[in-house]
Parts: sequence; C-alpha cells; structure tokens
Amino acid sequence: AMLGEIPSNRIKLLERLRKGYQLFLLSNTNNIHLVCFNEIVKATCGSLSLDPYFDKAYYSHLVQMRKPEVEIYNLVLNENNLLGHETLFLDDNVSNLEGASQTGIQTFHVSHPDMIFSLFHESKN
Repeated sequence: AMLGEIPSNRIKLLERLRKGYQLFLLSNTNNIHLVCFNEIVKATCGSLSLDPYFDKAYYSHLVQMRKPEVEIYNLVLNENNLLGHETLFLDDNVSNLEGASQTGIQTFHVSHPDMIFSLFHESKN
C-alpha cells in the first residue's frame, strides 16, 4: 500500500528526458518492495520494471549501500564517468540530498510529486 501507483504522465516524462539525458535510478529498497513495485510498473505501462527507462538502476539492497551514505553516490558517479557538478539528483528526502551534495552533485528537493513537471518545463497532463 505504501508504494502506491505510478501515474502514466511520469513514465512519459521519463521517456522524453531519456532522449536527451542520461538517467539513473537510485532507490533505497528491498527485494520485497522491488517485486511489488515492478508489478505496479507492469500494470501502469506494461514494462516488467522501470529499468528500461534508465541507463542504469541502483537498488540499495543489491549494491549493499544506502542513501544518504556518500559511498552510494560515488558509486553511481564513478561507474558512469559522471561529474558531480554536471549531475542532478532529485529526491523527496532532504537527508538524501545532503549526502549527494557532499560529492559535488547538484540537488533538487521534490517536496511535491508534481514539482518534477515544472522543473523540466512540462505540463503534468
């Protein structure tokens, strides 16, 4: 129940952003949540997971690190040859943003889910 649904307009936003940017998913999750989340994704858009919408997905239980630990952000930067000052990390948890900013990553606090649309100059419909 805590996982909720994924509105299709968010999937469409990912598809549009994927055309011009590298996208990475960094999620604190466990295997049970991941299985449930993938079921939600399948019901929403027919994909087996969110993985196809990203260059790479990082799940905390698989990499044995968690946000806001600095090591997990460094892992993503190093594995993908990214520079922190050229990277934008979005999260709804301020402590996760603080961890990311310690590596030089630019951050954006998503205090309301629809904020992502205005950030990328998109209509939420």
